[in-house]
Amino acid sequence: MEWYCKTCGYNIENREDKRKVKVGEKGVYIVGYCENCLTWTILDIIPKDIVKKHIKKLIDE
Repeated sequence: MEWYCKTCGYNIENREDKRKVKVGEKGVYIVGYCENCLTWTILDIIPKDIVKKHIKKLIDE
C-alpha cells in the first residue's frame, strides 16, 4: 500500500519499523514516520466497529 505524509506529501516506506498502531477514541490509528519532515503522521483510521467485528470473527473460527 502506498502511504504519504499528510504534512509534506513524502512517500512513506512500507516497512514495519516505520509504522505504529495506536488505539484511540475514534478507532485504530495507523501511524507512520516521515523521514522528510521527521514527524509521525496518521496514515489511516480504522473504525472500532470494523475492528471489533474482525476480532470476533477470528475468535469464532
